[in-house]
Amino acid sequence: MSCVAGKFKSLVGPATCTPCDAGSYSSLTARTTSSVCAPCGAGTYSASASATCTPCPANANAPSSSAEASACRCNAGYSGPNGETCLQCTAGKYKLLVGPVACSSCVAGKFSMVVGATSDVCQGCPTNSNAPVASDEEVDCICNAGSSGPEGGTCSQCAIGTYKAARGSASCEACQANSNSPLGSMALAACTCNAGLTGPAGGTCSQCAPGTYKALPGSASCDACPANSNSPLESTASTACTCNTGSTGPGQDGTCLQCAAGKFKIVTGDAACTDCPCGKFSTSLGATGSDTCQDCIAGKYFQGTGASTEANCQLCAMGKFATEPAECRQDPCLDCVAGKYLASTGNDDASDCVSVHINVLMYAYQCMRACTCLYMLYIRMYVCIYVNIYIHIYMYIHIYIYIYIYIYIHIYIYIYIYMYI
Repeated sequence: MSCVAGKFKSLVGPATCTPCDAGSYSSLTARTTSSVCAPCGAGTYSASASATCTPCPANANAPSSSAEASACRCNAGYSGPNGETCLQCTAGKYKLLVGPVACSSCVAGKFSMVVGATSDVCQGCPTNSNAPVASDEEVDCICNAGSSGPEGGTCSQCAIGTYKAARGSASCEACQANSNSPLGSMALAACTCNAGLTGPAGGTCSQCAPGTYKALPGSASCDACPANSNSPLESTASTACTCNTGSTGPGQDGTCLQCAAGKFKIVTGDAACTDCPCGKFSTSLGATGSDTCQDCIAGKYFQGTGASTEANCQLCAMGKFATEPAECRQDPCLDCVAGKYLASTGNDDASDCVSVHINVLMYAYQCMRACTCLYMLYIRMYVCIYVNIYIHIYMYIHIYIYIYIYIYIHIYIYIYIYMYI
């Protein structure tokens, strides 16, 4: 019997035919030499004594002279066990090498629509969007939190004052009233209260009350204005704190000081306090109006301004009086009329002025009490001096004149009675 295909016999005799080695084949029969066995080509394999080589599964390959199916390995772009079915890498995946390794997935943020890719053909998603691992189309790219736009399209960051917490194509949401957020905010907590308002992040913002201010956005509390100052509702800076009525400043330390006694201020701001006018005084600190300035009482006057106590009011001098608060002029008190005098100070009525008394002793006594009053009969006025001895001399002269006149009158009466009665 002749040797079948895939075998040969080189010797004469009863020996059996020799099979071709695995990885080779022979399609001829009755062959006598081993040279009849040809190697299997690439992409095929054979067992021993094969008449033909078996092709590898689709999309797989094997080196020449391959002796078994396991030599068939999946090509790049395909994946599967050696010698078995090779599956093409789906869109969103790729495979660079031959062999049984799995296809590699496009990383998050990239996609590929190519099937059986043999290289990394994954494309990046548009700005501000992302896609899951192994994404196979552009619409898998959806906008990140903090951005909004169509799937697979342009994603724009949420505008200032808005936010978006979830991924997707939904619109950005507005922050609550009186709050704001940075560009591209991704959470409600990014909405913080504006300057001049206070409240928790993402919560309700309340206006800073009068007398307080807040310069920066955020959840901090409003700061109080310095003492003796105030600010409008919802103030955004310390400069909004202006001095109250009755206070002036601010000083170097930024504080407002109450108006001193003798002064007042009816407006807010940094204006200076106003002095009480001439002839008035005030003991009040932080006075907010001129009504705190009191008149010096009748009989007293003050020619300056800003008097801080009643002690600043001066008494009208001797010989003068003031029936009402003295006006501000060079000589605020009124003179007694001719023929009258005053030997005391601080008088408040014209009736206090005393007529010149014929009784010189009484007048002298009054002069001695005043120690300075000197009445001059002939020119009907008085002057004030500071030497007591002159007063005494003048008094004694008047006493002698009075005695002389008294004696003369009595002698005249006696003579008249004697002669005519």
